[in-house]
Amino acid sequence: MNEFDIMIPKEFHYPGMEQDIEGVQLLVSTIEGTIPGNRDFGMDADLISSSIDEGENLFLVSLIEKMEYYFPKLDVESVDFKPSITGNGLHGIIHLTVASDEEETEEESEEEGKEETEDE
Repeated sequence: MNEFDIMIPKEFHYPGMEQDIEGVQLLVSTIEGTIPGNRDFGMDADLISSSIDEGENLFLVSLIEKMEYYFPKLDVESVDFKPSITGNGLHGIIHLTVASDEEETEEESEEEGKEETEDE
């Protein structure tokens, strides 16, 4: 897979963030289907054979979906790609932010609303 750097503003910090950032690095460097017991973890190998523009877009969409599932405390702000220094593929810079409490509160409210409806 390609090389990636993970960038997150220094002002953001929460307990366990270092482990989540290491997990994101593992996510983007793992080919989907290669982790026994969690075959969805990793990135689709078909991205490698896509055109550059299509691959970048598919990577971003896939990353956002997987981040919501595996690392809900972090949001993908953007991903920048540039040619790799080694000349093999692309080098990606993933810009992350900490998910806002408002989003979590909205999700919790929606879940509570569903539970109340089911109870009735």
